[in-house]
Amino acid sequence: MTAGRKIIYAFIAILLFFVILEIVLLLVGFSGRADDTTFVLNPEWDYPEYFLKDHDLFWRFRPNQIIKSDFFVEGEYHINNHGLRGPDFSREKTPGVYRIVCLGNSCTFGWRVGEQQVYARQLADMLKRSDPARKYEIINAGVTGYTSLQGLRFLRRDVLNWQPDLLVVSYGWNDHWAAAREIADKNQVLPSQWVLDIQNLLGRTRTYRWLKYLVFSIKNPPPAEFSRTNPVYRVGLADCRDNLQAIIDEAKSRGIDVALLTLPIAERADPRFKGVAEFHEKYNAIIRSLGSTDSVAVIDAAAAFSGRNNLFNQPRSDLKHYNANGHMIIASMIQKYILQR
Repeated sequence: MTAGRKIIYAFIAILLFFVILEIVLLLVGFSGRADDTTFVLNPEWDYPEYFLKDHDLFWRFRPNQIIKSDFFVEGEYHINNHGLRGPDFSREKTPGVYRIVCLGNSCTFGWRVGEQQVYARQLADMLKRSDPARKYEIINAGVTGYTSLQGLRFLRRDVLNWQPDLLVVSYGWNDHWAAAREIADKNQVLPSQWVLDIQNLLGRTRTYRWLKYLVFSIKNPPPAEFSRTNPVYRVGLADCRDNLQAIIDEAKSRGIDVALLTLPIAERADPRFKGVAEFHEKYNAIIRSLGSTDSVAVIDAAAAFSGRNNLFNQPRSDLKHYNANGHMIIASMIQKYILQR
């Protein structure tokens, strides 16, 4: 047998082995997670079947998919042709259409909320009823786990190409999560995109996820520690302000209007959460200050939600994610701003 034929047979044997292994893992229902701790409180990298690794944005949704049940939370999430939640849309804006892009994190995305209930979709319905003479298009550009830095990069790379007329911006919650191993977002260094593309290709297979699970289990990486006395945040206060200001500047230079949303927080009697609420309000203060100095609208959702824990999904365990009624209130506040302009 020639050397070339041996190589071919060896390749076929290896390929058959992995095909059989993939079938076995499918039949046994393997769904193990590798618990990647690069972003300690944001586990998007643990779900390679739903997310793509991205050199600049860190992660983004795989486009054209429907996510059901096996996700962070229960529900069904339709991801469109641009890797965002909601109906498909074209990059080119239809003439005569007023295009609104809602930038944000999981709150904008609609955590535990049906697609028809997220504030982007409710806003579209409200504007259609209240201003039928004008054509509106509202794009839900909320991506789970995103900080203001990711939002700025997303804006520059993709969103500006969609020619929005108005940006509704909601970032801050993920900014003040502690950074794993004290590496802030701006200091994260990822491999080249071609390396990530290989991982993204393999990430759809159970074999890759199983091997990754085994490696992480054997390696047993230390927990993503962070200093509790002098923590490094994913995006600190000063950097958050700079990122939001850069978003405003990029938009204004192209004639795009900007409205900033403050960030509601559920209230708890437990004194352990007092510090969280006080620090969170520092980010809201930044948002309000940007509105007062740069002719940018501020939609103060945090004030509207104050003392109203019934607007949150699970206020006892989740401080940030609001329910369908909360989304309705935010949609009505944005609608009021648009119609009064």
